[in-house]
Amino acid sequence: MCQTLFDLALVHGGVQYREAPPVDRFTTMRGADALPGLRILVVEDDGAVLELLEETFELDGLEVSTASSGDQALRKLEAGPLPDMVVLDMNMPGIHGTEVLRRMKSDPRWADIPVAAISGSERAEFRLAAEPDAFLSKPFDMEALTDTLARLHRAREERRPLQLTDAITSP
Repeated sequence: MCQTLFDLALVHGGVQYREAPPVDRFTTMRGADALPGLRILVVEDDGAVLELLEETFELDGLEVSTASSGDQALRKLEAGPLPDMVVLDMNMPGIHGTEVLRRMKSDPRWADIPVAAISGSERAEFRLAAEPDAFLSKPFDMEALTDTLARLHRAREERRPLQLTDAITSP
């Protein structure tokens, strides 16, 4: 089965798509192998980037929810269901990504959700009240983002206590 992928290049603040040749999706999934079926919230104010991320993650088998503002992201978190991870643009109008991150990490309902922050600015430019679990500068490589999300998911799973069932604990 072949799918068409797109390269993303940020050029002078704009987005340029270049269609890549069809490739076998199963040979390119990399870290995405660990992700199918997980829920991800993608928060990005640039519509073209948001659409690209949504389509790519859906091809990787993730259940994708999107928000184009910090306010919309917080409303989605409140409404549920909670995502397994969040990709969060740090530079957004209105409620900035840094504020969304601060609220997430200070709220016990959301504090353990891994957040991969993305930004056109360097990490050092942000004064953060809370630290993201990962930070990628734009333009970023989709493979690097997917691998980062897989690593964050594995780390979260390793921190969770094992759930023993009655069948295991009963004599």
